[in-house]
Amino acid sequence: MNFLKLSKKEIRNYFVAFLLIANSGFPFFTNEPYLLLVSFLFTLVIFDWHKFLTNRLFVTTIFVLIILVIGQSLLIGLSEPKTIITLFIRWLYPATSLLILSTNFVRYYINILYYLAIFSLLLFIPSIFIPSIDNILLSLSTIFEQTSSSDFYNYNSNILIYTIRDSYAIENISFFKRNSGPFWEAGGFAVYLVLAIIFNVKDRSFWTRKNIVFVIALITTWSTGGFIAFGFFMFLYSILIIKEKRFGLILFLIVPVTFYYIYNELDFFQARVDRSIVYYNHRSDVDYERRDRMVSAIIDFETFLEHPIFGTGRSFEGRFGKTTRKTYLEHRNNGLTDFLVKYGVVFFLFYFFKLYQSFKLYAISVKLSLPRNYGIISLGTLMILGFSQGLFQYSFFIALFYFSSFEYLILKRD
Repeated sequence: MNFLKLSKKEIRNYFVAFLLIANSGFPFFTNEPYLLLVSFLFTLVIFDWHKFLTNRLFVTTIFVLIILVIGQSLLIGLSEPKTIITLFIRWLYPATSLLILSTNFVRYYINILYYLAIFSLLLFIPSIFIPSIDNILLSLSTIFEQTSSSDFYNYNSNILIYTIRDSYAIENISFFKRNSGPFWEAGGFAVYLVLAIIFNVKDRSFWTRKNIVFVIALITTWSTGGFIAFGFFMFLYSILIIKEKRFGLILFLIVPVTFYYIYNELDFFQARVDRSIVYYNHRSDVDYERRDRMVSAIIDFETFLEHPIFGTGRSFEGRFGKTTRKTYLEHRNNGLTDFLVKYGVVFFLFYFFKLYQSFKLYAISVKLSLPRNYGIISLGTLMILGFSQGLFQYSFFIALFYFSSFEYLILKRD
């Protein structure tokens, strides 16, 4: 991609795509809700209302959300205007952005992630050997400093497109740094890198320049969920899409052996896995340290059974019956079950079916073999990623959900 040769329209579209990604995990953006509103208003100036009103998925989604809000209000007493307005902005903004980006949405995403990954590696790798680099970055980060809007997490120092994190430590075991890229944590960066790899695969040509950069950056995140999701995708991609069973068999043998080696040789990783097992067995404890993903999933499912159809909504009061967070009992960190609780089973199934259709449609658009297999594998990978990260209410993933509505454009083009 040569930025000097981009047209004004392409530059505008890259900016729209950048804002969509930034509002999906950059600390500077996600910490300030008004930036989501500003981004939404910017897209309103340049998008086509006629295309929105004639897109059945956009209109259907907003209609279903209205039904959900009414149901939640009647059954739970949800009536917070700010929460309701924010809900619709969260679902309208990705729609208006996608209408601007059209079928090039994924291409913009891959290119932006590629340069963000390179930039992160250029800062992260030298900072391992020269710690003073982080000090310089931290001094620059004061320009973007904000007060954390979260009850549980500190605001991560950043220079907008790179987040500076301290060395990773767990159970008093210190370890080297993890690369968070521009996102809130290394695990979040891993999610977007794995997605970029998924979108950038081709029939029998995985090791492209961009994918090599994505894989290197993924390794520097040291994300357990990211590694598992990447291994899952690569194994099934080899077996079911490119039909390289020998390569798939090699992966099948290498991944468990590698995992066993890392578990035994790296103290921090072993401590992390062992901690999850212990906390699962003591899940009645309300200590925050024991709120791992599996425990959150169990508690979320219990809540889901109380409100299976309409969900609890995004309102904290509607879900927990209180207006302020006073204990860690209310903390949840499983993105998959959290989405199920908030939106109910009907919308949950609708949302993930459309994500499957989006992956399948993308495979058709880039002429990948076996688009149905690709869609299933990609959705499974995304759900693995979502088990450990709260992803599905971010603007990027809602835009990906809407991408399935472009079937007529892609099939007409092909």
